Amino acid sequence: MDKLKEKLKDRLKKKPYAAVAVFTAVILTVAASAMSGGPRGGMGNMGQGKMSESKITVKLVNPEKGEIELTTDYIGRVQPQDTIKVYTEVQGKVAATYVEEGQTVHKGQLLFEMDTEDMEIALEKAQAQYDHSVAQNAQTLGSSLKKNLLNAENSYNNSKNSFKTARDNLDELEDKLDDYRANYREAKAELDAFTGNKDSDDYKELLEAANDAKADYDRFKDTYDEQYSNYENSKDNAYDSFQYSTESYELTAGQMREETEAIAEANMRTAKLNYETAVRNLEKCKIYAPVDGVIETKSVSASDMVGTSTVCYTITNVNAMEVAFNVSAGGAMSLSIGDNITLSKSGQNMQAAITSVSSSADTSSGLFPVKAALSSDAIGMLSGVAVKVTATTAKEQDVLLVPNNCVYYEENKPYVYLFDEETSTAKKTFFTAGLYNADSVSVKEGLSEGDRIITTWHPDLKDGAKVNFVGGEVKAAETPADNAAKAEE
Repeated sequence: MDKLKEKLKDRLKKKPYAAVAVFTAVILTVAASAMSGGPRGGMGNMGQGKMSESKITVKLVNPEKGEIELTTDYIGRVQPQDTIKVYTEVQGKVAATYVEEGQTVHKGQLLFEMDTEDMEIALEKAQAQYDHSVAQNAQTLGSSLKKNLLNAENSYNNSKNSFKTARDNLDELEDKLDDYRANYREAKAELDAFTGNKDSDDYKELLEAANDAKADYDRFKDTYDEQYSNYENSKDNAYDSFQYSTESYELTAGQMREETEAIAEANMRTAKLNYETAVRNLEKCKIYAPVDGVIETKSVSASDMVGTSTVCYTITNVNAMEVAFNVSAGGAMSLSIGDNITLSKSGQNMQAAITSVSSSADTSSGLFPVKAALSSDAIGMLSGVAVKVTATTAKEQDVLLVPNNCVYYEENKPYVYLFDEETSTAKKTFFTAGLYNADSVSVKEGLSEGDRIITTWHPDLKDGAKVNFVGGEVKAAETPADNAAKAEE
């Protein structure tokens, strides 16, 4: 008998809910057999032997609305959320290193230094180029620009004067022609107006004056056209020169000056940028820890030649740890980012929040990787430590719940005994169950909040059995297995 009980208890531990009915039925069968001298069958035949006619004293409980969760345990491994690879931003030779693998470092702590000789030379060159640009720009925007403006202004004034002179010469030539023509007309008019003796000296003087005036006019007239053409060409050339010098002066004083200033400013910016880059490169020769953490790997030593793609150190951020575990497809569908999970290690429980649920299964295991960030009370756990992960994989809210220790099973169908107040009997009532855990079973249909469930286990309890309700505070019901063990004792 004892061996049978132990065996059934082992099965009950593995399947605590489905095995309750089996365990109870077997114990009852053995008990009935002991009382009647032979086997009586399972739980469905309970009470077929001679039973006491006295009522069974029971306690009751009402189903209550609430929520129920189904949890699943996994094995997870603690690891840092961030693993930082440290590079050097300048290539060259390592001068010295200051930390080793396994050492804890703080953000801003000096890890190693690069040789600075080449950087110092580059900085001196950049400084010299910058100084040269400053002096050159001072000249370009100072004396050179002023000289160009003076030359342009002088050319403008000269061309302007030349144009004025050419224009004045042409006007003067036209005025002379008018003067010769007027002198001739005036002398001829005086001659024509003379009414005296034409053999007189007065007439001869007038005639000579008129002839001289006509001769002067004719001589000037003979050279006028050619002279006029020359003056007109000179005027046109002077005008073109004046126009060019005007535009040249305007360009020099306006657009050319702005362009010269822009070029000088650009040269200054380039020289300054080169200088600042050289300064920064020299500063980059000292490499500091970007975060608090532990040195996982060190790949450089003094005198090593390294480039910008060389991983010099690897640091794990101990202030941001996570747990990684794998779940089945069903688990992946039931978990969401932000869900809380519980970690257990050495009897201590810690909290974590899911940060990622992979939508692709691992090709080797077929499971889905999940990661969760550890809460502040779990920070400090060592990387690589294995922990038990308990996650809620199913939940029902605002559902009717009955105590799990009141539920029996017949052919895997759950039922409870309700108290029928009119007949003071137990009423076997089947219901449709949802989720169940160690404490409760959710009811989808078949029971209501007003039902009164019998919580007391008794070997003679069956459908229609006479029961007597004991009022007062209802205590937690014992499981059928516990009561069967007591009855056997």
